[in-house]
Amino acid sequence: MKRIAVLLAVLICLASAGCTLNVKSQGSPVNNMPAESPATTSAESPAETPYPLPIELSDLPEDYQPKEAEANGDYIPTLTENINEDKMTAFLEAVSQKTSAAIRITIYTDEGDPVISDVIYDGSTFTVWYDTTRDKWAGIGGKKVTRYDFQYLLEYEYNGETFTLLTIKPVITEEEFQMGSGKFQLKREKTVP
Repeated sequence: MKRIAVLLAVLICLASAGCTLNVKSQGSPVNNMPAESPATTSAESPAETPYPLPIELSDLPEDYQPKEAEANGDYIPTLTENINEDKMTAFLEAVSQKTSAAIRITIYTDEGDPVISDVIYDGSTFTVWYDTTRDKWAGIGGKKVTRYDFQYLLEYEYNGETFTLLTIKPVITEEEFQMGSGKFQLKREKTVP
């Protein structure tokens, strides 16, 4: 959680230093649904649909270690590399084909606690189950599983990096990009010059 807060703080600092947001593409909406606020609910696990990942969130161990996450096929972004990059590539390819797919993204805080996101695409919309139950320093938001719904997949270039985002709107402003509301980051990588 602290790592996410640090990344947001860095983005805000970069923005105040005069950096600009360059849209690589206007985004490719995965459907034509109206833009609405993301639906958020707390839940133990996604119970209303069959779970598309091999292991349910609630079945993962409390002390979910990076080696276990890697062996399970989780996409694990770090400051130096993206572990199981092929899983993200396959997920994004399925989305581009409008084929149902799912991916688990596990980020480790500076203290080593896992924050797990299950991203499920049903062929038209995205559901993200954001699990902070294993983060000992969950802070204000608390330890819980929260559901977010998104309609669009967008790519943005910002300060030499490309961000692959899920959003509630087909286009987002620079302010919306920096503030974090109404979006979920799938992937971040250096832009090749």
